[in-house]
Amino acid sequence: MSGFINPYTFIPVYEGQKEKYQNYFAQPLMTGKICCTLTTRTQIAVCDEVGKRDYDFFKVNGKAVIMGSSLRGTIRSIYEALTDSCLSSTNAEDDDYFSSRLNKSDPGLIELTKNGYVLYSAKRYKDENNTQLGSYQTGDYVGFTDYSHPDSTILYFYLKETASRKGYVHKTDRFRSRIKGRPVENKDSIFEKNTQIARLSEKSISLLEENLKKYETKNKNIAQKYCEQLERMKQGRGVLPVWYYRKGQNYYFAPSQMSRAVFYRQPVDFLEDLHLNPCNTADYICEACAMFGIVRQTEKKSGSFAKASRIRFSDAVCEDTGCFDQKFTLPILASPRLSSFEFYLKSDGNQYCADDQTAAIAGRKYYWHHNDNSRKINTDAPNKAGNNMDARAELVKPESTFQFEVYFDKIPETVLKKLLFALTLGENTVKSRYCHKIGHGKPIGLGSAKITVDAVKVRTFDQDGYQDKNYDWNPKTLRDVFRNQKNVDNVLRVTNFNAVPGKDIQYPTTNPNGGGDIFKWFAQNRDGLRNIGKSMKYYYKLPSLNDADQHLPFNPNLRNSGGSSVPSGSGRGGGSPAPSSFGNGNSFGAGNFRMKEKKKKDKK
Repeated sequence: MSGFINPYTFIPVYEGQKEKYQNYFAQPLMTGKICCTLTTRTQIAVCDEVGKRDYDFFKVNGKAVIMGSSLRGTIRSIYEALTDSCLSSTNAEDDDYFSSRLNKSDPGLIELTKNGYVLYSAKRYKDENNTQLGSYQTGDYVGFTDYSHPDSTILYFYLKETASRKGYVHKTDRFRSRIKGRPVENKDSIFEKNTQIARLSEKSISLLEENLKKYETKNKNIAQKYCEQLERMKQGRGVLPVWYYRKGQNYYFAPSQMSRAVFYRQPVDFLEDLHLNPCNTADYICEACAMFGIVRQTEKKSGSFAKASRIRFSDAVCEDTGCFDQKFTLPILASPRLSSFEFYLKSDGNQYCADDQTAAIAGRKYYWHHNDNSRKINTDAPNKAGNNMDARAELVKPESTFQFEVYFDKIPETVLKKLLFALTLGENTVKSRYCHKIGHGKPIGLGSAKITVDAVKVRTFDQDGYQDKNYDWNPKTLRDVFRNQKNVDNVLRVTNFNAVPGKDIQYPTTNPNGGGDIFKWFAQNRDGLRNIGKSMKYYYKLPSLNDADQHLPFNPNLRNSGGSSVPSGSGRGGGSPAPSSFGNGNSFGAGNFRMKEKKKKDKK
């Protein structure tokens, strides 16, 4: 079967469930521990840096150890998905943004007045030979005369300081594009102020600032000077030339016409719409935060709060010192890109952006298991030097066993059953098909492991003191305790070790033999850069979790060739003329819509 399968998918999300904190503990409460064994199904990597891009497996006294914090994060993310809890690992602040290409239609000028920021329409005049504005900077006020050529609507200028016509300089990059086979150089311009067309919100200016952070330029000096002019404009000391597009009440600004837009709806807005944003009040929180604990710090001290965890994980220790594999060179793993709307957002159509009301988050991000990861890891030469971006990591072999305990303190019996399901995924046998993903290298097939429960001890107190008694439980009935059974089905789908053919899993590429430029695949998958003010059009979208076929084509640009590089039923964008169709943990990333980790950026 041709095509590739993306390393990650998304568990669908439903309305978040939050209650008063005390309501979770109205039932009789239980205290005790769960004794567990973790058996690796593939190689795993829990990295401890010992040199530059050189990692040993984490050890204590020479024994392989998986930290309790890693186990806790893995189980909590599953628990969150099962209980419609918040996406706790998502950045809870409002400093993450969606952006993509959105070409602008009009030149304009922004000015700070006593009534706030104002947008003026403008008329653009080009420097035909790019020779007149060398000593000027963006925002300079100059005099000029204009001219044009017969049978052309393009306006040009001659600098003339004594001229009565005045305008504002807008400098541009000196790169060449090709139009109809001809090289065309970007032109410096003068923007002439016309009429006021809108008063702007502070939000629109902040989005312009965010866009400038993402803006790619070959001339760093031009970019710096443009940002300096923005700061002067914000102080009321000049105007800022911009290109803009209006959609409804929203204005999108950028330094150039063919450029990106930063959208008004942010990741946190999508989550708040579904009540899935990280819990931000002490008395009204989701079930996972109530059980696993939460620490929320805000700029205002009065808004900060914490709830202690009632579930604690010990480290998992492998007693077999022969479990270690050699060091292998791992391929470069990139950070999540929220601009890949065809993966991170979903919509009924195939042309959309983050501000479209039809757009929604794809869900909680999880990585598929690779039931055959030999092509990615085992054939890679141990101790290969690699390039200066490669990392060498010591792995633990498949079929290695680790022991650990989970301690619970004053939780309801229903929560204990949910915790047991989150650990075992409903099957308490070593050969079970339902497995977790732990550690680094999940996209390339590392980290698959099965957790089994050896014993559950509940502590009681009577006249003879404390006693630990065995708790009887049935793995087959655990799923019945969950309110939303769709969540259970979805979790079992993504944790199924044999859900997809592992040999076909790799990041998007146009090269069937693996490797290649990811950017090239996404460029071929998109259409719409030629259109002013139009959202990006996507020919293929990431298949939904429960689609029978998870493959995408190696060459999206073959969509109209009469043949197909992907089997029928793949993730074809709606309306297209071809076949239809948030690390592990939450993400919009690994872990949830994972937009940003402020303290530590993990390789995904």
